Amino acid sequence: MTSVIEKTDAALSAVIQSHSFISTLTYFESISSTNAYALDACQVGKIKPGALVIADHQQAGKGRFQNSWESNPGEDILMSLVLEPHCSPDHWARISFPLGIAVRNALKKILNQHVSIELKWPNDILVGGHKCVGMLHAADVSTGCVILGIGINVNQESQLIDRTSLKMVSGKALNRWRVLNEILTAIGTQLDSILSSTIDADAWNAHAAYLGKPVQVLDQALITGEFRGIDPHGAALIQTSDGIKRTLVGANLRLIDGSIENRQ
Repeated sequence: MTSVIEKTDAALSAVIQSHSFISTLTYFESISSTNAYALDACQVGKIKPGALVIADHQQAGKGRFQNSWESNPGEDILMSLVLEPHCSPDHWARISFPLGIAVRNALKKILNQHVSIELKWPNDILVGGHKCVGMLHAADVSTGCVILGIGINVNQESQLIDRTSLKMVSGKALNRWRVLNEILTAIGTQLDSILSSTIDADAWNAHAAYLGKPVQVLDQALITGEFRGIDPHGAALIQTSDGIKRTLVGANLRLIDGSIENRQ
């Protein structure tokens, strides 16, 4: 039987109260998935735009393509933010780009050291070349809500070769709620761009992972070529022998380098 235990935390509540775009907080000790809960709760009117759902542990957290997101209880940030975009549902998938810029800005401030923090198309963040953040959005057109799921490896010590955490990079444990505060502050700064799904392609490309490197993208067909960043619509630009090809935001990109191939 799925364990769902709601809890309170004074320090977390204090962080939330300092961000005006957050209207409510729901905090779980354990839940199957914050995104699944937020989507269901939106559909029945239990939560509204501005709601933030956080869990210490997810029993069935998912990334893109149903990849599992594993985290030990109390180590990381597992959150879903409910927003009401000011744009057509056709553009909601683009939200991950201004959101990624916001989260990257926060991580740069948190780590405060010389370490690469790169945006991996379309919705991951690599720290030191390894995955540290995953973002996944869900949407309900009937309510006009988008659920922004964000998983940040804060204090886990992953044994997976393609994963890392803020603790592994910095060499010290971090306070999760201080990290969350920086994340929410950065999201607030980018909120207009997020709600309008506005993409600053130049800003995103300035920190793009795999730029100028050989990649493969599985779209309607397998495309192999050199990654040239994104266009103003968020499509990946792949230089092939037949010219530049643009791919859908829902496709999957991986680096071809003979060693680590990040498929998520």
